[in-house]
Formats: sequence, structure tokens, C-alpha cells
Amino acid sequence: YVDAEDVNAIAIPHLDELKEKDRPFFFFLAYMDPHDPYFEHPYRGPGYSRAANPSPAPEEAPRLRKLYDGEVTYWDRHFGELIQALKERGLYDEMTIVITSDHGEEFMEHGGYWHGQTLYDEQIRVPLFVKRPYQAAGGSVVTHFTESVDLMPTLLAQNGIAAVEGLQGGLLDHGSETVFAEENHEGNVLRSIRKLDESGKVYKWLRANEGNPRGLPTEELFEMVSDPGEQKNLAATDPARARALDQAMDELEAKYAEGAA
Repeated sequence: YVDAEDVNAIAIPHLDELKEKDRPFFFFLAYMDPHDPYFEHPYRGPGYSRAANPSPAPEEAPRLRKLYDGEVTYWDRHFGELIQALKERGLYDEMTIVITSDHGEEFMEHGGYWHGQTLYDEQIRVPLFVKRPYQAAGGSVVTHFTESVDLMPTLLAQNGIAAVEGLQGGLLDHGSETVFAEENHEGNVLRSIRKLDESGKVYKWLRANEGNPRGLPTEELFEMVSDPGEQKNLAATDPARARALDQAMDELEAKYAEGAA
């Protein structure tokens, strides 16, 4: 859990070694700044962590969100320094650069904080930016669904390497019309499916185990275009769609179980 400045201090000198070797390389950097504990920048000393504050009061949400946003801004500034270092060494143009995250954070959107207890979008819809060699397709935005599991096969294909047998992901360029997600953590056993229908609407169906510690409803259905914050549960008013999505979710889960690594 070192900060972005320290990560760069280790990473940037390695760029000179990679440039001298003049051969393809894969360079992975894990920046932890947007993760708790949250610190103010410039540093004053105090931090705010999940370990010490597992259940903050609801009224603390604006302050914690401000701290989180400050950490993202701090990371962004230092990531910019890394990009500048790549450009100064003549490495930037022909590189593929991917920025993504493993999860989001919640700030009382659905009655809680931190991460790992729900499948709402503040948890699982994460940033994904891809810069291709010589800025190919620069500035374009895809409209189909993409998933984190699409990253490996996409990068392999881009470099002419055959995909590993059993990979569940596809290519970012193609994406899909359906996304399955699951979670089993701290007693919360959750599944969801997101599906684009023929009218252009996106429906998301979520199932949670009875008596889950988080207190989540066992069935929820949201139309994500008109209700991106997932606040209006349609499960009771559109039962036919809920049942169809539930069946599709079961089928996807079975498919992924067959190919499980």
C-alpha cells in the first residue's frame, strides 16, 4: 500500500532498462491510492480506513467521497508523470496502455460503504481505458458491454499469440450483449445478469441469498438506461422479464462452471 509517487520512483527507472533491451515487454503497475485508507493531499497525516471504521455513519458520505475523489486526483497527477516519462524515452507511441480497476467503492448509494458486499454498479462498473499503438482508434468509445476477462485474450490477439484454452473472455472490440457477475463474500451469496434487449433497453437482474448479512433484497430488477443508479426495483411489476432473466442467468452460470479454471 505505497502511494503513486513511490510506485513511480521504482517504476520509472526500470523504463530505461526496458528501452535498452529493445524487445517486447509487459509492465504491470498496481496503484493503490483510490483504495482505503483515504488520505488528504497534500499529506497531513490522518487517514480513514475500513479496518478502523467498518460502518461509518450515513452523514459521513460526502466527506468520504471527497477524500476518495482526492485520492483519484492524486493518482491521476502521478500517472500523468509516468506517461510523460514514457514519451521522453520514445516508448509511448508504440505501446498499448490499459487502465482499469478491480472494483469500485460505495458511498451510501445502497445503504453501505466500502466494497465486496453487493453487485450494484458502483461496485462492478469500473473504468477501462485502452491506448493502442500509434493511438489507433484514439478517442473512440464502444457502446457494447466489455468485461475484465476480455483483457487477456484481446492483448494476446493483438500480439499474435494464440488464446489460452479455457479462457472465458472474448475481444474488447466485439464485446457482448450479456454480462454475468457473481460474488460469495462475508455470507453474501450474490448473482446478477445484465442484458441488452431488442429495444435498446438494458435490464439488470440480481439475486441474493435469504437472510444475507448485508440485508439485500433477494430479487431486484432494474432498467439501467432510465435508472442507472439502480433505485427503482421492477421485480414485482415485471415478473415475466424477471423470470426470463433468471433462467438466462442460470444458463450462463452453468456455462461458466463447465469452463472453470
